[in-house]
Amino acid sequence: MNKKRTLAMLLAGAMLLPANAFAASPEDFTDFPTDWSAAGLRSAVQNGLLNGSNGQINSSGLLIRAQMAAIVNRAFAARKTADLSVYSDANTSAWYYNDLELAVAMRTFQGANGKLNPEAPITREEAFVVLARAFALESGDTSVLNNYTDGASVSAWARSSVAALIENGYVNGANGKLNPKNSITRAEFAKVISEMASTYADADDSLSSTVDGSVIVRENDVSLSGKTINGDLIIADGVSRIDLTGVTITGRIVLRGGGSGVTFKDTKAGKGIIANTDIAVSGSVDSITVVADGAKITGSGKVGAVQANADNVTVSTSGTKVTAANGVSGVKAGNKSVAAGKTETVGAAASGGGSSSGGSSSSGGGSSSGGGSSSADSGSTIKAEIADAKVIAHTEAGSYLTLTFGKDFSLTGTTIIVDGADVTRYASKVTDDGKIVKLPLTAQPGSVTLKNGNKTQTTALGTAEANAVYTGEHYLPDYYVKHGPLAYWDYYLTNYDDAGKARVLPSKTTFSVGTAAIPNEHPSYSKATVLNADGSGSVVIMYNYNTAEEKAWFDNIAAYNAVDSEGAVQLVAYDQYKSTWNRNLRFTVEKNVNHGSGKVATITIPFNQTNFTNNGRYYVRVRSTDSAGKPSVALSSIHVQQNKKPTLRIQENPASKRNLHFAVDNLVYGITSPIEEVTLTGPVGANGAPDTIKLENITDYFLFSQNLFVLYNDTENGTTDHLKYKGKYTLTIKANGFQDFSCDFTVWNGEEPVTQSAVTFDAISRATGGSSSGGSSGDSSGGYAISTDFLFDSDLIANALVLGQLNVENSYAALVRDYWNTTSTLDAVCNVKDTMYYDGTAYTTAMNKALWVSYAELMNDNTNRTVNPPHATKAVLEDGLRGDIQNSSESARGEAVTPAVSDNQQGKDVKLTFTGEESAEYLSKITGLYLNGGWKPLDEKYYAMDGNTITLKQDLLHIGSNSVRIEASGYKTQDVAFAYEKTNEQNAALSDAVVDKAAQTVTFTVENSDGDFLKNLYSVTLTKDGNTSSVWTMGVGGSDSVYYSLSDDYTTITLHNVKDPGSYSVSVKANYYDNALTKEFAVEGEVVQNPVPNSNPTVELKDGVYKLHFGDVPFAWYHYTSITVNGQSYKLNNMYPIYSLNDAQYSWTTENAADYSNDCILCLSTSAFTEDNNTVTISADGYKDLTVTVNKASGGTTTKPTTPSTVTVPTTVTASSKYDNGYNPYYELKFDNAEAWLKTVTGVTYDNKAVSPLDSLYFGYGDGYYIDTENNTIAFHVSLGYSAKDMVISAENNKNLTLSITAGGFMQPPIVSIKETTSGDSGNSGATDQPSADKTAPQPTEVKKSFISGYMITFGSENADYVKAITGIKVNNTDYKPGSFNTDNQYSSTVKTGDLSLNETAFTETKNTITIHATGYTDLTLTITKDGKLAQ
Repeated sequence: MNKKRTLAMLLAGAMLLPANAFAASPEDFTDFPTDWSAAGLRSAVQNGLLNGSNGQINSSGLLIRAQMAAIVNRAFAARKTADLSVYSDANTSAWYYNDLELAVAMRTFQGANGKLNPEAPITREEAFVVLARAFALESGDTSVLNNYTDGASVSAWARSSVAALIENGYVNGANGKLNPKNSITRAEFAKVISEMASTYADADDSLSSTVDGSVIVRENDVSLSGKTINGDLIIADGVSRIDLTGVTITGRIVLRGGGSGVTFKDTKAGKGIIANTDIAVSGSVDSITVVADGAKITGSGKVGAVQANADNVTVSTSGTKVTAANGVSGVKAGNKSVAAGKTETVGAAASGGGSSSGGSSSSGGGSSSGGGSSSADSGSTIKAEIADAKVIAHTEAGSYLTLTFGKDFSLTGTTIIVDGADVTRYASKVTDDGKIVKLPLTAQPGSVTLKNGNKTQTTALGTAEANAVYTGEHYLPDYYVKHGPLAYWDYYLTNYDDAGKARVLPSKTTFSVGTAAIPNEHPSYSKATVLNADGSGSVVIMYNYNTAEEKAWFDNIAAYNAVDSEGAVQLVAYDQYKSTWNRNLRFTVEKNVNHGSGKVATITIPFNQTNFTNNGRYYVRVRSTDSAGKPSVALSSIHVQQNKKPTLRIQENPASKRNLHFAVDNLVYGITSPIEEVTLTGPVGANGAPDTIKLENITDYFLFSQNLFVLYNDTENGTTDHLKYKGKYTLTIKANGFQDFSCDFTVWNGEEPVTQSAVTFDAISRATGGSSSGGSSGDSSGGYAISTDFLFDSDLIANALVLGQLNVENSYAALVRDYWNTTSTLDAVCNVKDTMYYDGTAYTTAMNKALWVSYAELMNDNTNRTVNPPHATKAVLEDGLRGDIQNSSESARGEAVTPAVSDNQQGKDVKLTFTGEESAEYLSKITGLYLNGGWKPLDEKYYAMDGNTITLKQDLLHIGSNSVRIEASGYKTQDVAFAYEKTNEQNAALSDAVVDKAAQTVTFTVENSDGDFLKNLYSVTLTKDGNTSSVWTMGVGGSDSVYYSLSDDYTTITLHNVKDPGSYSVSVKANYYDNALTKEFAVEGEVVQNPVPNSNPTVELKDGVYKLHFGDVPFAWYHYTSITVNGQSYKLNNMYPIYSLNDAQYSWTTENAADYSNDCILCLSTSAFTEDNNTVTISADGYKDLTVTVNKASGGTTTKPTTPSTVTVPTTVTASSKYDNGYNPYYELKFDNAEAWLKTVTGVTYDNKAVSPLDSLYFGYGDGYYIDTENNTIAFHVSLGYSAKDMVISAENNKNLTLSITAGGFMQPPIVSIKETTSGDSGNSGATDQPSADKTAPQPTEVKKSFISGYMITFGSENADYVKAITGIKVNNTDYKPGSFNTDNQYSSTVKTGDLSLNETAFTETKNTITIHATGYTDLTLTITKDGKLAQ
């Protein structure tokens, strides 16, 4: 994944360059700026956004409209095209025609007056509007434009868009201006788009788990599951389908694509979801804001609310509340029109019409039960000796003949005959002991005969119908699905079995008569923890500590040990997955604490531990053992609240029948919405009686953002008027991670409430839901309910309903029935492995057509198999508790068939063999194989399925651990892990060396190898004269370094650059091989040593360090040296001058010499300089030793050489015309033997006007000069006159040259002659080599505050020499260093234009003192105000 990759060719199109022509770094450009644009351009260049041309970045170049269209199209992977026939200037043969088709279809370009003006430079406001449309940022507060002096000049059609980009920090303007009518430059555009889109994701990209900055997804199949994006997520136009399961976005989700399907599940968007196109919704999402005209919201998913901010929006998702913004039209909620400012709800989808629901004609079940007489019989119980028999019709889970056996009888040993047929094997137990059984019925039985031993009993049941007892399979579906509310705590609670495993599904479907519900084993209580102002705090959890069992469990909690990988107390996510976030929390315990009438023990957990740094709800898992040593786990809920309590402020006068808006402060959150419960207290009861009601999200209220809360009261949109009556109200909000907060207000204009006696309720009697089977966090979190899809095992609920009909007491069965009766009507039914569920209404209708209809008759009815599996379910267990959450890949899925793994050895294809009765069906349902965590299905060329075996080709397998995830329709996903074992070559060895002295190579063959050893090569070392060094591939070391290469068949290895004669030993190591291969060899000949590059360095003693100046010497010499002083070895200190040199230490540093060449300096500590004359010996591989004598006393007085007095002014000059590397013309002056003089040149004037010095041979369209001392030339570009003008070339020590220059003919060189020279004697009393007095520093021409950050001081191009000579700056006595003005306490300069940019960090005062030091100039002191003005 390329971070901040906005297309490698994104801006290359603006210069019509090939996409792969990108620059490696900003240093490759001769005109790369150091001003405000540097950061954006640097990011753009380093990430392939800008390519430049001919070594120029051209930051000030302008973009035309067609180029910008192409850039934005590529950024958003535009696919749809529009008809351009309405535009008169859309040239079908132009290179940009297709880009215009795409841009108009994207709605980013609209044109004006029937024209698109593709070749016109795009203005800043036009560019901002295009970007605002692309990023759905068109609704800004235009008042921000008033902050700019030219804000009023922004065109009316652009004002809202420009304001939106300003509000989001993408546009800042300059010098208090927006310059909306100016054309936008490459630098300006690079800055804006690099900040708006920092990461682009295509199908082959892999995002990290957390991405900082906005992300644009441009292709299908990008894996986003579980990702956190600190910014916006934009689904681009080129995406047709996207899965947003488990995605957390701190900003917005902007949907420009997704017309074929967007899946929402646990999707969190901190700033909302924006739809800019048609969206087909799967899953469930709270709200969507639509901003595209004509957009359609469709699909089978659930959308709580849609805000339509565009015309002709259509919403067809069932149950969605659709609100039309003021001023829009054509909005529809299903088949209902929604007026502007109003809200309508989409009706429920049709369920099959009247034919399916008009079952009265077929549900007058008298005929099916044999008439009135038999129906009376079917409800009676016939008592007998062996068993009481009863027909129970329509329990909602089947019709049954039940048998309740007498004291000495049970199903064991009893034969059951119904209407002459033995049906014993079709009886199933209702109770564990078989004392109550049931037989499934599809018609009325006539009689039942029971035989047990020598006893026989016959019971008449009614008028017999044929085939009364069902003897086939699938009498009931495996599962029923219903939905209903479940307390927040209970939803996320995990219950464990005796082995400590999470319970998911019922372990049995029968009941033990007379049992009671199991109490929670380790109940806990934790009062909400409000953090201290500094963010510190501790959570306290209380547990009962009274009985022997309670004490044993708590006493057995292992003490905290920092080295434990699995501690006794762990932090767990407060969600369905219960991921462990900290496996070893630090904690302390306290026992025997008085609490009420009993004792408790406490666990105290400090905040701010790993992954325990944010406010919110968590679980704490506590692991211990009971008195018998059996593992026992408690899961306790805790709540950490922010110190600052949120507040609500009313935004208008409260009134009946009008929505009430509240401003919210201090509610900063990263999840979709933290609100758990909202209540309204006041005259909200019957006839205005005082009461407290609980409000529902979306229906009664909605939190639109972190600072806007709306209480719905608009009755015209079907909302309840919560403020109907006059009186005082209190709105109270409970939120995850925050203290409860409320707002009191009064309604003055409502109806008068009817006078009643106030009714009060205590908190317990008002609580919603039943008792919780776990710990609680003490702040009423259980009062917040989650809509839950419940999974009922059909046999479990059938048995519970049967016991209810028989009036048999069983508390577990009663709890199961409670869930059944308090949830919704039937949503769906299914069998294990069903991928689509049967509609619940259709199923219920079918069951009412007879005494009962088997599910087997409906299983192939695909017309009613229309329900998608729920995204998550909780099964009701046999003891009335709830199973752990199952997602759609687990719920009601069949168990995967586990294969046996064989041939998992290198060089072989791995075989997965499936056995068992279900293997053939399982293999036929496989939908995809995913290798080693890959998100793309494995291509079929990499595996084969044959019979009961899957063969994985060896091509993609790697040595060591591998895993393949198998997904099969209707089955649970499984991961098959296996080790792919390495097969090593035997007896591998290196052959004798083949030495090629001329080529400087040494080649070895790996004997007994087919290439495996060298394919796994990881280390090559070479030893000579006892010194061992690593050998790398070519290019890793220096140009003279030894490197290796491998043959194409990996059987030979060659060492290159082996130059020096001598004896060597090579060692070659490979992964998976225990032993290295070694070989000795010799290179014959004499050692040839290079001469020392500089044998006469200049020496100085400065700051207590001897410094030897060697000038520009080869890296290979000074980098690989050993140093002795008077025979004592010195060690390298490569941290100097950051850290001082200690005794017997040396370091190499570099700095620019006076002529701007590189000066390599050897720095030596003084510890070994004990003699008057000290011997310094420098040794380097491949070079002769250098010995330098340094005088202890005077050695440091020698200074670096100055310009020699023998410099003479040239006496001859020739001129020519040439072109620079940008094909710009220039003139060249060539002198004879003038290298020394050219190095002293300080400036050039033409016709008494200064000419700016250049850093490279590129002139563009400006004037300047460039000195090439190596070739004795001065290149320059000025507008020459056809009459002679003077050009004065100034040099140090007054050795100046005046030329007379006249323009030549077309493409001809100028006419040049020497007019005057100065020898340096004038005015200097013969002291030609003495430095002249410092020049007076120039005053700046302009000072301003940069619109990005920092301050710019402009001296002008005429003072480029001064800016170039700057060596240091102080701001308010704070030293600034050269670097980037975006970095604290640093400055940058642009020599060519004479600009100086300073970071704003030290500008802390109203008036700030800036001191500038420059070589050869007096110090300059300026006073600059904080707002960027030059003070007097």
